[in-house]
Amino acid sequence: MASTTPAAAPANGGPIVEDYSGLRVLDEPFRVSGEVVKGFGRGSKELGIPTANLPIESLGAAVDSLESGVYFGWAALSGKGPFKMVMSVGWNPYYKNSKKTIEPHLLHTFEEDFYGEDLRLVVTGYMRPEKDYAGLDELIAAIRGDVTFAWESLDKAPHAALAADPFLSAAASATTAPASATTAPASATTAPASATTAPASAEAPPADA
Repeated sequence: MASTTPAAAPANGGPIVEDYSGLRVLDEPFRVSGEVVKGFGRGSKELGIPTANLPIESLGAAVDSLESGVYFGWAALSGKGPFKMVMSVGWNPYYKNSKKTIEPHLLHTFEEDFYGEDLRLVVTGYMRPEKDYAGLDELIAAIRGDVTFAWESLDKAPHAALAADPFLSAAASATTAPASATTAPASATTAPASATTAPASAEAPPADA
């Protein structure tokens, strides 16, 4: 299990650049778990946003039918956590993926990678749809804004209380709980224009997309 360094704010957050007027709280939190696998290798190398990838083909129809877009919620890694997280689901229009992926980014500094670890997610909110971008810099700016917005939103109701969801500490399994991505609208909360950064102490990046 990778050791962790507490952070008061996400080190890779940034100014808000996207429209989150479509923010909504999921009617029922989406819960999923699985073993962290290697992805495309883009998260750390190109984006500076390492992700912990789950094999979507083994996670069942509930994930396969999940609406594409950017979500946020809570994560636990082999019993450690909870950690705030932001997650993309879909085909990533910028990279034109040929298959659907689920790519959580844990808002925490890890000193080692965690391939093979049991990752458990409680997804509480939908932020925005996937988008294509004119260039890599625009994509990175959008992701950093997503990090800031997710970080701030998870401190608010009803999301904050779900950090204590029992699923995060349950025995490892690759099953999913029924959930719907078609949820009742919720008013968007406003995040600060920029995130206060915390020193990163990672010697090696976590699992990446």
